[in-house]
Amino acid sequence: MPVASPEILKSVQSKIQSGNFAGASSDLSAILSDDPDHQDAIYMAAVCARYEQRFDDAKTHLSA
Repeated sequence: MPVASPEILKSVQSKIQSGNFAGASSDLSAILSDDPDHQDAIYMAAVCARYEQRFDDAKTHLSA
């Protein structure tokens, strides 16, 4: 996946809003592997983890 463009982030946000947390998490993992400091991706990854009740992962994302 290329660096996170506004279109990619909008797609991820749509997946989160529709409850497709696994799909959003997959996209976010790809973004964060290219740019581990991408603040929007970090936040959205934490949101996904929280909704999936992976609270330790959510905390880890927010602590990065």
